[in-house]
Amino acid sequence: MIITFLIAFTISFLGSIPVGVLNLTILDIGLRKQFHQVLLFALAAAFIEYGQGFIALKFSSLFHANPNLEFYIDIIAIPVFFVLGIIYLRKHGKPPTLKNEISDFKKGLLLSIVNPLAIPFWVIWGTIANNKGWLIMENVSIALFTLGISAGTFLTLILYGIAA
Repeated sequence: MIITFLIAFTISFLGSIPVGVLNLTILDIGLRKQFHQVLLFALAAAFIEYGQGFIALKFSSLFHANPNLEFYIDIIAIPVFFVLGIIYLRKHGKPPTLKNEISDFKKGLLLSIVNPLAIPFWVIWGTIANNKGWLIMENVSIALFTLGISAGTFLTLILYGIAA
């Protein structure tokens, strides 16, 4: 079971390293504020990542049980991501900004919730982990895997905050 956690932790840690909205926001918080605010933002983001990971793993188990489901998901996902891409390009690639009155914990929650790539990322990795035998699609194993996801995200964000 510890292997399940460590695999998820490693995937999450490495997957969170590339610069994105969450990383840039925590860098900003780290530069302008105190460490406890970095900690609150990272905790909130890791909390949401746990939920997104759990949902994604449940979806990947559905894919494993129903191979035809992937076709219908593709029919829905392609237009949705196309529209999201157009919206992103129309905003000239600017990351979403939140007013400074919002607490850093709430910023972490909100920015993590609107992260459109988290669930597809974990659906893919959940399927890979299941196919490789690293993850058993049972609730205890899924809970440990998602705990590893949260821990990897948390550590990456904390390191970004410390680096600031």
